[in-house]
Amino acid sequence: MIQQIPASNDAEREILAAIIRDPVVLEVVTECVSPSDFHNYQHGIVLQSMIDLYSASGTIDLIMLEQMLADGGRVPNQSVFLSEILDGRGTTSNVKHYCRIVSNKAQIRRVIAAAQTIVDNGMDGPESVSSYCEWAEGAIFDATQSAERGDRRHTAASSLVAVDGYVERLLRGEPVPGIRTGIWCLDNVINPLKDQELIIVAGRPSMGKSALMLSIALNMAMDGHRVQINSLEMSSDEMMFRLLGMHSGIPVQDIKRANLPGEALERYRESAYALSGLPIHVDETSGQTPAFASSMARKMKPDIIFFDHIGIATANSGVKDEYPRVTEISSSLKGMAKDFRIPVVALSQLNRAVESRDDKRPKMADLRATGALEQDADTILFCYRPEYYAEVQGLPVRGTEIEGLAEIIVSKERNGGGSGSIVRLRFKKATTLWFDPEQRPEVWCG
Repeated sequence: MIQQIPASNDAEREILAAIIRDPVVLEVVTECVSPSDFHNYQHGIVLQSMIDLYSASGTIDLIMLEQMLADGGRVPNQSVFLSEILDGRGTTSNVKHYCRIVSNKAQIRRVIAAAQTIVDNGMDGPESVSSYCEWAEGAIFDATQSAERGDRRHTAASSLVAVDGYVERLLRGEPVPGIRTGIWCLDNVINPLKDQELIIVAGRPSMGKSALMLSIALNMAMDGHRVQINSLEMSSDEMMFRLLGMHSGIPVQDIKRANLPGEALERYRESAYALSGLPIHVDETSGQTPAFASSMARKMKPDIIFFDHIGIATANSGVKDEYPRVTEISSSLKGMAKDFRIPVVALSQLNRAVESRDDKRPKMADLRATGALEQDADTILFCYRPEYYAEVQGLPVRGTEIEGLAEIIVSKERNGGGSGSIVRLRFKKATTLWFDPEQRPEVWCG
């Protein structure tokens, strides 16, 4: 038995007929389907020609359309072909119905194609079962989400409408779109973290990168944002100890030892109750790949992803050498941000060149292994704690201006004006909390 490929030539013709009769319908059609959704190749060519013609002249003239098809030579007997299309009954009132039919058939075909590719690759004997399963899950997800994402190609006009709407919302006093870090003076320097952005937080060991990540993640979760944390190094238990310390204001070591006399025990219990209801999802699997994080995101549907950290992550391809590994991971994380349309924050180590300088403040050249991080990242933040280096050198810290001082160096902000800024914060080592000195942590830290 020969099975037919899911398609509806009739629905495709009805859509084209409706557009010819009323060109304004094209705006409705392009919101639902694209030329690639048409199974009949010539129908797709006609739709693309209509889009080009409408963009150029604001209307669709049948004679001009026929000439355009003739010039391309891709639709033979174009006069007869268009006449057959016009035999259809497509109208403005029913075009959405036909668009749904075409879109659904196209999505089924994409899933079938993805499934066939999965079978073919599986028959070849993949080296890593887990990587193959993650890839297969992603392939099916991409196929099923294509219709929801829509065609990502935009005309100048459609992009202008989006930008104009953004500006008008700001003029009405609405907040800038994105997710704020919750650290006031940092939010005053950089824009909110936006959809499709890759943010790199980098520093040498003991600079508080993971602590900064958790401080920001906690702020965001308390603001109602769904947070996903892929922690390749720190266990979920250790992470919870730190979050409890940040939230309660009780030193982490006291919580670990249950040293909670009197009022401290009440604060601990209040914080434990508050944290239990926060939308924070953690996976502590070691050696994670970006594909693993994507698989988790498909289930969790987060508003933001934190990936800690690039230095010990595994590339999707399994490549081991540092340069290609970091390059691939960087590209994959940026792709993740674009695919899920959310910000992705990834932590990274800096190379040892920092330690050989008198001025320990990080520079862009200190990013490890490859220029891919600098290229792919929309924002790069460096963590620097002068207090740490003073302690290492045996210098006095208590009572000095550097006690608790922590800096975030905005090395790059592609979509904002913060590049080159240094944000001076406080780092509370006992609770591992980063905060603004002007922002009273006791509002929620006890």
